[in-house]
Amino acid sequence: MIKIISSIFFISCTSIGAGILALPCLTVYNGFFYSTMVFIICYIFMTISAFLMLETTLWFKKNTNIISVINQILGYKWKVIASIIYISLLYSLISAYILAYTKWMMSNDLSNKYTLIPSLLIYIVLIYLITFHKNEMFKKINNILSILLFLTYTIIIFKCLNYVKMDNIKTYNLENISNIFTLAITSFGFAIIIPTLSDFLKKKNKILYKTILLGSLIPLIIYILWILIMLGVFPLSGEFSLQYITQQKIPADVIFTNFISKIINSESIIKIIKIFSFLAVITSLIGVATSLKDFLSDERILKKNNIIILIAIIIPPILAIIYLKLGFIALLKLSGILVSFLLGIIPTITVWYGRYILKIKGKITIPGGKFLLTMNCSFFLYAIINDIFKL
Repeated sequence: MIKIISSIFFISCTSIGAGILALPCLTVYNGFFYSTMVFIICYIFMTISAFLMLETTLWFKKNTNIISVINQILGYKWKVIASIIYISLLYSLISAYILAYTKWMMSNDLSNKYTLIPSLLIYIVLIYLITFHKNEMFKKINNILSILLFLTYTIIIFKCLNYVKMDNIKTYNLENISNIFTLAITSFGFAIIIPTLSDFLKKKNKILYKTILLGSLIPLIIYILWILIMLGVFPLSGEFSLQYITQQKIPADVIFTNFISKIINSESIIKIIKIFSFLAVITSLIGVATSLKDFLSDERILKKNNIIILIAIIIPPILAIIYLKLGFIALLKLSGILVSFLLGIIPTITVWYGRYILKIKGKITIPGGKFLLTMNCSFFLYAIINDIFKL
């Protein structure tokens, strides 16, 4: 029972990250109803992909990861493609989180002007500790921080309910609704841990089904409540409305600490929101950086040389931030494109190839046959094409 609860918590924590800070700005134009519908649709397709990932994982008795599964079913070329996408995804997420942390420091007067130096120094120290210490220590630290994240979230929800005005969430607008898809897809990227989860629960089908369903449903509820609270608290028009703030090109990840204090006259809530913003960024950064370190070590790309691994984790995100000059939301959109391909299209192709080409006989995790696989692949192709043109 403890393993099941731990696994549900693992899925939920993987899904909830710093992207939650960008939700108000991206959902304000479409309103609560349409934004919620987009999140539900993306949740359904990402959960389908998670079950497809589970199916491919259950074909093998030995411990597997997402790259080894692709290698064994689709071959070496697909493994290389998937590896490049996987590394690019982790680098883009790390870059986004560094930017978010920088903005957080600025909004809390920890940095007097826009400079990356303080946050980059903290990032380098953090990566150094992750690289030269055992993962178990950081997993325990991240678990504690994740619990605090859930606690601060719960407090914010209950405290802010009194400030929600239902008239603020009654706006409906379908224009540019596709802009939300990227963030919603990235928000349910838990499929990446399915191989690890499968090994942890000893490939027990029924337990894995329930764990995936419950673990993925919790983030959906959390995101919907967050959209409800944020859109309900901010007024529809005026100086402190989300539309006005967005038009002023205020960074999405500092809206809470800079503007919510103008609406909610409560020092305790404002402090909790600042803590929540920090925890959302730091837990995401630790999780992604640890995953990148594990990948570079396990795949023997860098021959487990800690110094080289340290440089490989630190340098690319810093160069990406300096030279690409992409903002927090733009980096999340880039991540959404990569997630759509890695966790949407590739699992679909892998299952199709395994079921209908290689004729692998295994437990079919989700019904629907070729029709469902075609629909799933089409959805993620649409998301990728749409985001490439709007990046």
